[in-house]
Amino acid sequence: MIKIKKKFNLLRDRIFSMIRIESYLICALFLLGKIIIMIQQSSWKISIFWSIIWLFIIQLWTNNANSALYHVGSIVFIIQYYYNLRQKSFIRGLQRFYQYLLRYQITTMTNIQKNQRHLLLIGQIFDQYNRSFANLQQEIDKHNHQLKRFVSVIFTSITVTITFLVYLITMTEQNIIFICLYLVVLHSHYMILILLIIASDIIKDNNEKILRLKRKCLSLSTLDKKIFLNRQIFKYESITSTLLNRPSGFQLTNEIFHKNNQQQQSSTSDVTDLNRFEILVHRYNILFFHQER
Repeated sequence: MIKIKKKFNLLRDRIFSMIRIESYLICALFLLGKIIIMIQQSSWKISIFWSIIWLFIIQLWTNNANSALYHVGSIVFIIQYYYNLRQKSFIRGLQRFYQYLLRYQITTMTNIQKNQRHLLLIGQIFDQYNRSFANLQQEIDKHNHQLKRFVSVIFTSITVTITFLVYLITMTEQNIIFICLYLVVLHSHYMILILLIIASDIIKDNNEKILRLKRKCLSLSTLDKKIFLNRQIFKYESITSTLLNRPSGFQLTNEIFHKNNQQQQSSTSDVTDLNRFEILVHRYNILFFHQER
């Protein structure tokens, strides 16, 4: 927990430091460009007072625009990184539990029916992992519901701004100061967009890893080496198969995940999951048949 807290604080400080540097650089270049335009157009000769007021208002708008876009985007990314750390910690704990189940099968394969108390403890630990995972998913869904409108606005504004900046840089003649300004703004927008996409994709992939690891734990319970009860296997396998078809994560307002993995990999994993589910259903039928006999 201490290492996770240190990682989180370190990344938070670095993100906010980068945002501050980018914002100061954009404000400085924007102010310098406006001063050059005032000198070239001689607008200061009309009224120095109103020229200064105009510069102050434009600079204030620039600061507010940077804060609204970059800081809100960085806060969303920090929240996503926080859940990424919690998911990785959960995966490490579940992997240790899976390795314990493997060793338990090897050492007690012949006396597994005599260890009912131990089996009950294993079932309770697995139930605790499932409850922890359900609580984590509820927290992710809650933050997704609160932030998806902001994320959708950020995605839309960044996409439109990037398109317009590319047009200004490549298709129009601009002052060297404004070209530097456009390049810095373009770099900042690209970084925010890439960070949000990667962080959202990592959360979705971690959920899929957790669900597949839970399925591997369930698959260790066979007819000869029975670890979990039949009702536990059927219950958790049904939930796992449902969640694998649509894992939770951060979405836009149209309920579309912003991710970078390929559709072909997703379809292949769905077919594999369906085959595994059919095998487990066949196993359940065998178990129930032997119990009835």
